Amino acid sequence: MLKKFNKMNEGDLLKIYGETGEWYGELVGINEDDQLEVFYINRSKENHFVWKYDDEWEVVSRNSVLEHIPLDKNNPVASYKLLGFKPLDENTFTKIDEENSIPADHLMPTGEINSDDECDSEDSLNDFVVPDEEGEAFTHAPMDSDFVQETHDCVNQYNNWEPKNASEKKMKSFVDNLAEKYKKQDDNRQFAQGKTVDYDHPPMKKK
Repeated sequence: MLKKFNKMNEGDLLKIYGETGEWYGELVGINEDDQLEVFYINRSKENHFVWKYDDEWEVVSRNSVLEHIPLDKNNPVASYKLLGFKPLDENTFTKIDEENSIPADHLMPTGEINSDDECDSEDSLNDFVVPDEEGEAFTHAPMDSDFVQETHDCVNQYNNWEPKNASEKKMKSFVDNLAEKYKKQDDNRQFAQGKTVDYDHPPMKKK
Protein backbone atom coordinates (compact mmCIF):
# COMPACT_ATOMS: atom_id res chain seq x y z
CA MET A 1 0.00 0.00 0.00
CA LEU A 2 1.42 3.37 -1.05
CA LYS A 3 1.72 6.12 1.55
CA LYS A 4 -0.13 9.41 1.14
CA PHE A 5 2.02 12.53 1.28
CA ASN A 6 0.24 15.86 1.68
CA LYS A 7 2.63 18.66 2.62
CA MET A 8 5.14 19.09 -0.21
CA ASN A 9 7.13 22.10 -1.35
CA GLU A 10 8.94 23.00 -4.55
CA GLY A 11 12.49 21.68 -4.43
CA ASP A 12 11.60 18.62 -2.35
CA LEU A 13 12.97 15.28 -3.55
CA LEU A 14 10.84 12.25 -4.32
CA LYS A 15 11.10 8.51 -4.82
CA ILE A 16 8.30 7.47 -7.14
CA TYR A 17 6.70 4.15 -8.05
CA GLY A 18 7.33 4.10 -11.80
CA GLU A 19 6.52 1.70 -14.61
CA THR A 20 9.93 0.02 -14.37
CA GLY A 21 10.52 0.28 -10.63
CA GLU A 22 11.73 3.06 -8.33
CA TRP A 23 12.15 6.46 -10.00
CA TYR A 24 13.73 9.63 -8.60
CA GLY A 25 12.97 13.30 -9.08
CA GLU A 26 12.54 16.84 -7.79
CA LEU A 27 9.20 18.52 -7.24
CA VAL A 28 8.99 21.81 -9.15
CA GLY A 29 5.28 22.54 -8.94
CA ILE A 30 1.73 21.38 -8.22
CA ASN A 31 -0.88 21.97 -10.94
CA GLU A 32 -4.51 22.96 -10.61
CA ASP A 33 -5.55 19.30 -10.45
CA ASP A 34 -3.28 18.75 -7.41
CA GLN A 35 -0.91 16.64 -9.49
CA LEU A 36 2.84 16.91 -8.97
CA GLU A 37 5.14 18.41 -11.60
CA VAL A 38 8.42 16.52 -11.32
CA PHE A 39 11.81 16.68 -13.01
CA TYR A 40 13.02 13.09 -13.10
CA ILE A 41 16.68 12.21 -12.49
CA ASN A 42 17.67 9.56 -15.03
CA ARG A 43 20.82 7.80 -16.08
CA SER A 44 22.78 9.75 -18.69
CA LYS A 45 23.00 8.23 -22.16
CA GLU A 46 26.52 9.63 -22.56
CA ASN A 47 27.94 8.27 -19.29
CA HIS A 48 26.48 5.18 -17.62
CA PHE A 49 27.59 6.23 -14.12
CA VAL A 50 26.25 9.79 -14.34
CA TRP A 51 22.63 10.65 -13.60
CA LYS A 52 21.06 13.97 -14.61
CA TYR A 53 17.80 15.89 -14.67
CA ASP A 54 15.51 15.41 -17.66
CA ASP A 55 14.94 18.44 -19.87
CA GLU A 56 11.15 18.42 -19.32
CA TRP A 57 9.03 17.83 -16.23
CA GLU A 58 6.39 15.13 -15.97
CA VAL A 59 3.02 15.14 -14.20
CA VAL A 60 2.76 12.58 -11.40
CA SER A 61 -0.04 11.53 -9.06
CA ARG A 62 0.55 11.96 -5.33
CA ASN A 63 -0.37 8.29 -4.94
CA SER A 64 2.75 7.34 -6.91
CA VAL A 65 5.09 8.79 -4.27
CA LEU A 66 7.00 6.17 -2.29
CA GLU A 67 9.15 8.53 -0.25
CA HIS A 68 9.15 12.29 0.27
CA ILE A 69 12.43 13.97 1.26
CA PRO A 70 11.99 17.65 2.21
CA LEU A 71 14.88 19.70 0.85
CA ASP A 72 17.23 20.95 3.57
CA LYS A 73 18.09 24.35 2.09
CA ASN A 74 20.99 24.75 4.49
CA ASN A 75 22.48 21.41 3.42
CA PRO A 76 20.94 20.24 0.11
CA VAL A 77 23.74 17.71 -0.44
CA ALA A 78 22.51 15.78 2.62
CA SER A 79 18.99 15.68 1.16
CA TYR A 80 20.26 14.27 -2.13
CA LYS A 81 22.21 11.63 -0.21
CA LEU A 82 18.96 10.54 1.44
CA LEU A 83 17.60 10.11 -2.08
CA GLY A 84 20.65 7.99 -2.89
CA PHE A 85 22.69 10.45 -4.94
CA LYS A 86 25.83 12.53 -4.62
CA PRO A 87 25.65 15.84 -6.57
CA LEU A 88 28.42 16.63 -9.04
CA ASP A 89 26.82 20.01 -9.79
CA GLU A 90 23.25 21.37 -9.71
CA ASN A 91 22.14 19.10 -12.57
CA THR A 92 24.26 15.92 -12.50
CA PHE A 93 24.86 13.20 -9.92
CA THR A 94 26.41 9.84 -9.17
CA LYS A 95 24.37 7.11 -7.49
CA ILE A 96 25.92 6.31 -4.12
CA ASP A 97 25.37 2.56 -4.38
CA GLU A 98 27.17 2.53 -7.75
CA GLU A 99 30.31 4.43 -6.75
CA ASN A 100 32.32 1.32 -5.89
CA SER A 101 31.49 -0.07 -9.32
CA ILE A 102 33.04 2.82 -11.26
CA PRO A 103 36.27 1.59 -12.93
CA ALA A 104 39.38 3.55 -11.94
CA ASP A 105 40.02 4.48 -15.59
CA HIS A 106 36.41 5.52 -16.29
CA LEU A 107 36.12 9.17 -17.32
CA MET A 108 33.91 11.13 -14.93
CA PRO A 109 32.93 14.83 -14.81
CA THR A 110 35.48 17.07 -13.10
CA GLY A 111 32.91 18.10 -10.49
CA GLU A 112 33.03 14.68 -8.86
CA ILE A 113 33.99 14.57 -5.18
CA ASN A 114 35.58 11.32 -4.05
CA SER A 115 34.14 9.88 -0.84
CA ASP A 116 37.59 9.64 0.76
CA ASP A 117 38.28 13.30 0.12
CA GLU A 118 34.89 14.68 1.08
CA CYS A 119 35.52 15.18 4.80
CA ASP A 120 38.99 16.62 4.16
CA SER A 121 37.52 19.03 1.63
CA GLU A 122 34.89 20.24 4.10
CA ASP A 123 37.52 20.73 6.81
CA SER A 124 39.74 22.70 4.45
CA LEU A 125 36.93 25.20 3.86
CA ASN A 126 36.35 25.96 7.54
CA ASP A 127 38.82 28.85 7.54
CA PHE A 128 36.96 30.51 4.65
CA VAL A 129 33.40 30.22 5.97
CA VAL A 130 32.11 33.13 8.03
CA PRO A 131 29.78 31.91 10.84
CA ASP A 132 26.26 33.38 10.78
CA GLU A 133 26.76 35.34 13.98
CA GLU A 134 29.92 37.00 12.64
CA GLY A 135 28.43 38.24 9.36
CA GLU A 136 26.97 41.69 8.82
CA ALA A 137 23.17 41.91 8.75
CA PHE A 138 21.64 42.77 5.37
CA THR A 139 20.28 46.26 4.71
CA HIS A 140 18.67 47.66 1.58
CA ALA A 141 20.87 50.05 -0.38
CA PRO A 142 19.92 53.76 -0.29
CA MET A 143 17.74 54.81 -3.22
CA ASP A 144 20.26 57.37 -4.45
CA SER A 145 21.34 55.91 -7.79
CA ASP A 146 19.82 54.53 -11.00
CA PHE A 147 21.64 51.24 -10.44
CA VAL A 148 19.95 50.64 -7.08
CA GLN A 149 16.58 51.62 -8.52
CA GLU A 150 17.01 49.22 -11.46
CA THR A 151 18.19 46.40 -9.17
CA HIS A 152 15.21 46.78 -6.85
CA ASP A 153 12.90 46.91 -9.86
CA CYS A 154 14.38 43.64 -11.18
CA VAL A 155 13.81 41.94 -7.82
CA ASN A 156 10.17 42.99 -7.80
CA GLN A 157 9.70 41.87 -11.39
CA TYR A 158 11.27 38.49 -10.58
CA ASN A 159 8.78 37.97 -7.74
CA ASN A 160 5.92 38.34 -10.24
CA TRP A 161 7.55 36.20 -12.92
CA GLU A 162 5.79 32.97 -13.86
CA PRO A 163 8.03 30.55 -15.80
CA LYS A 164 6.64 29.52 -19.19
CA ASN A 165 8.64 26.36 -19.85
CA ALA A 166 10.51 23.56 -18.08
CA SER A 167 13.92 25.23 -18.27
CA GLU A 168 12.64 28.48 -16.74
CA LYS A 169 10.78 26.61 -14.01
CA LYS A 170 13.88 24.62 -13.05
CA MET A 171 15.97 27.79 -12.94
CA LYS A 172 13.42 29.62 -10.77
CA SER A 173 13.28 26.69 -8.35
CA PHE A 174 17.09 26.70 -8.06
CA VAL A 175 17.26 30.48 -7.46
CA ASP A 176 14.41 30.42 -4.94
CA ASN A 177 15.99 27.60 -2.95
CA LEU A 178 19.35 29.35 -2.89
CA ALA A 179 17.76 32.64 -1.82
CA GLU A 180 15.81 30.92 0.94
CA LYS A 181 19.00 29.47 2.39
CA TYR A 182 20.67 32.88 2.75
CA LYS A 183 17.51 34.60 3.95
CA LYS A 184 17.35 32.13 6.84
CA GLN A 185 20.98 32.82 7.70
CA ASP A 186 20.44 36.58 7.69
CA ASP A 187 17.24 36.26 9.72
CA ASN A 188 19.40 35.10 12.64
CA ARG A 189 21.54 38.23 12.38
CA GLN A 190 18.46 40.47 12.14
CA PHE A 191 16.88 38.77 15.16
CA ALA A 192 20.04 39.30 17.22
CA GLN A 193 19.76 43.04 16.52
CA GLY A 194 16.01 43.16 17.09
CA LYS A 195 15.33 43.97 13.45
CA THR A 196 13.46 42.53 10.47
CA VAL A 197 13.83 43.11 6.75
CA ASP A 198 11.64 42.37 3.72
CA TYR A 199 14.06 40.64 1.35
CA ASP A 200 11.53 40.05 -1.41
CA HIS A 201 10.13 43.57 -1.73
CA PRO A 202 12.94 46.15 -1.78
CA PRO A 203 11.83 49.79 -1.61
CA MET A 204 11.04 51.71 -4.79
CA LYS A 205 11.01 55.43 -5.42
CA LYS A 206 7.52 56.87 -5.41
CA LYS A 207 6.47 58.03 -8.85
